[in-house]
Amino acid sequence: MLCFGKYLFKVNHYKIRALDIKYHKAVETFSMITWLEGKLLERWKKGARVGIVMNCNGIGYEVYVNHRDWECLPRLGERLALHTYMIIREKQWTLYGFANRYDRDLFGELISISGIGPQIAISLQSTLGHVLLVNAIVNGDLEMLSKAQGIGKRVAEKLSVELRSRLTAYCQSVQMTLSSEETCNNKSFIDKTLIIELESVLRSLGYENLEIQQAIKSTQVSSTLNENSDFDSWFREVLCTLDQQTI
Repeated sequence: MLCFGKYLFKVNHYKIRALDIKYHKAVETFSMITWLEGKLLERWKKGARVGIVMNCNGIGYEVYVNHRDWECLPRLGERLALHTYMIIREKQWTLYGFANRYDRDLFGELISISGIGPQIAISLQSTLGHVLLVNAIVNGDLEMLSKAQGIGKRVAEKLSVELRSRLTAYCQSVQMTLSSEETCNNKSFIDKTLIIELESVLRSLGYENLEIQQAIKSTQVSSTLNENSDFDSWFREVLCTLDQQTI
């Protein structure tokens, strides 16, 4: 519980309930912040920690992110969306942001283990990524888990023992869902210059940055085009993907 003035804030996993200390009754219930969408104002790096500042309807939110997501951020001033996890301490409320809900949910599972704090969880996700991390925990691959900074074999073993049963049930479905995303991120046959040109032309046609990026990623996964394909071919494919997204 947290005390501010005459109110006592009772916190559980999903809600923050404000209680009037004098009358011991609920005053107001606040939803946790689980999603942010806005413009990227700033990206920063402090030692091993990285994060951003987002402008969401005139309010600046500082959000810690993992290194994988930090390296894939859009340009300053462009829009982005993050799934977020809020951690509440007595003197600090901190937001951690993730590119997808699977990473956010896994982060929550990791920090639920005694002795695993947010920075160790972020280190694991930055080093291994979602699929490798889940597989390492489920299969008891202590050597793989120990590759992350701050993780020794004792901590790795504790992670595997305490999370294995919880992760095994949905491990396969998570891998299937993310495999296409990781394949997309790892493909390099679209030249960056061509991507910039595609984004510029599509923005001029009225499409938003988020839907453009999603369409380009989807096209990379499903298309038969290759590194020798020209701009017009890629443009037609991405445009078809955008049309399908709006149906």
